[in-house]
Amino acid sequence: MKGCALPYPELRLSIKLAQIGVSTPQICESLGISPQYVSKWKHRFQNEGVVCLRVAYRGSQSFLTDAQREVVLAWIGQHESLRLEELCSYLEVNYGIT
Repeated sequence: MKGCALPYPELRLSIKLAQIGVSTPQICESLGISPQYVSKWKHRFQNEGVVCLRVAYRGSQSFLTDAQREVVLAWIGQHESLRLEELCSYLEVNYGIT
């Protein structure tokens, strides 16, 4: 499991404890989690392996395409100093982002 980004520390620990033979009630008491939580992740880990533990959240879609982002960064680079209000105005006028 090394190098795997898990969403909650108790998830990683509950799986490790289950793997070394600690009972579900002991895990629940030690970590303050429900038996259903332990059971769910223990079974998923047994059936799917580490893949089930990856964080599924991928973030939101960007307001700008990669090309647009490059244009904005180039525009920012043309200014010695820039106020946030100026950047917001530029984004609204050129890309409709408010």
